[in-house]
Amino acid sequence: IKLRRQSTMGRKDCSVNGTLYGTSFGAEQWLVLNKVAIVCASLNVSTHILVFLSLAINFISYSPMAIIIFEFIYVPCLGFALVSLFMTSITDPGAVPMGAWPLERYMPIEIENQNENSQTRNTRHTIEQCEKCEGNYKPPLARHDKISGRCVVKVDHFCPWVCNVIGVFNRKFFILFAFYTFLSSTTALVLLVMRSIRCSYGAGAWIPIIAWNKFNFDHDIVGCKKPSSFSILATHAVVMCVFFSTFVTLLAQYLAVTKGSRRGTNDSELVKTELNEIFGGSSNRFEWHWLLPLTVEFPDEVMEELLGYQIDYFHRDQHWQQNYFAESFNTS
Repeated sequence: IKLRRQSTMGRKDCSVNGTLYGTSFGAEQWLVLNKVAIVCASLNVSTHILVFLSLAINFISYSPMAIIIFEFIYVPCLGFALVSLFMTSITDPGAVPMGAWPLERYMPIEIENQNENSQTRNTRHTIEQCEKCEGNYKPPLARHDKISGRCVVKVDHFCPWVCNVIGVFNRKFFILFAFYTFLSSTTALVLLVMRSIRCSYGAGAWIPIIAWNKFNFDHDIVGCKKPSSFSILATHAVVMCVFFSTFVTLLAQYLAVTKGSRRGTNDSELVKTELNEIFGGSSNRFEWHWLLPLTVEFPDEVMEELLGYQIDYFHRDQHWQQNYFAESFNTS
């Protein structure tokens, strides 16, 4: 494996066996190569795996009902959560490519103003170009992300726990990751409570913080000798933290799912009313593909409206300039 690293204005690349991974304009596979974010995402995955192992080894044995809940509810939710996490991390969030140019209504329009002494020209529309992206065109719905080094359409935030920017094309995966993690943590809490009720003397002994010294498990009941009090406390603490954090995340994302994800503009009103900007498809009503970590697809007729730009195929490797537009327009 041959690695080649380069860094430009926050954009980092890594070449592995001829395939360029990174966030540069020439990267073949999107991947944010930020050390802190990679560590956070690794901790995220490790937490899910450790909770899974703790439940499987210590908390469901000798209970047929717990085994059924674990295998048919917890495991599928955990699987969907990890797949959604993976898709969130490797999916291009909507980075504006080199060669993007404004839609027709955003094009500069020159207006002639005549005075007594001279004739001047004023431009009514100002085209914004991002200096950090080598002067590439910056659509009205895009914002520059300093960690990935790219302008991304409809940026929500950069999440280190998934090691990626959350934008128009991976926000669905991010919401699904939070949703299935919430379901798996809820199921884990149910399993923890079931075992604590089954094995403890006191009904309130399953509450770890209040009952630190009350874990007097009945050693006469099969399967109640383990785990130790510390492992019970640790598992409860982790699961509860994950439960509340994902619950808050889902509340924060609810408005985007139901009301659209526009950022102070009416340019996407048509898109918002005809389809869901988060989950894609051809309808704004719930569809089953919303629950699956499948690639987000939008109808071709609204794709440019959604992104706020079109591709100048005459100058695919150059940033947009007004003279390029005039040349391309005349040739067409």
